[in-house]
Amino acid sequence: MSTPKDRSEAWERCVEAVREAADIASTFDGRLSHEPMDGGVRLVFSHPGQAKRSFTIAVSGHEHQVRIDARAEEGEAKVFVYEGPPKPAAVMQAAMQAIGRWYGAEVRRLGNV
Repeated sequence: MSTPKDRSEAWERCVEAVREAADIASTFDGRLSHEPMDGGVRLVFSHPGQAKRSFTIAVSGHEHQVRIDARAEEGEAKVFVYEGPPKPAAVMQAAMQAIGRWYGAEVRRLGNV
């Protein structure tokens, strides 16, 4: 849906909103870290004695419409997070909700180990 040539200022602001959501989330738990990637962010959850687990959030689209997809672990299906106008506040809220669902699932998974 998005190619480097059609990355607008609005699209860039949405990518920054996704990265800021990851930055905020990583301040709540030292086991959660993040790193920027092309068009989004990759979060990593690492717990002593357990394999690291990752979660990516990617922004695609153009100046008038963006789509946010998330994927837990490589090879798993993408999950639709947001589609609509490139409004950073809405994109950040959707990213925070997706991160919260993933993080909650990771914590529950550890409780079952």
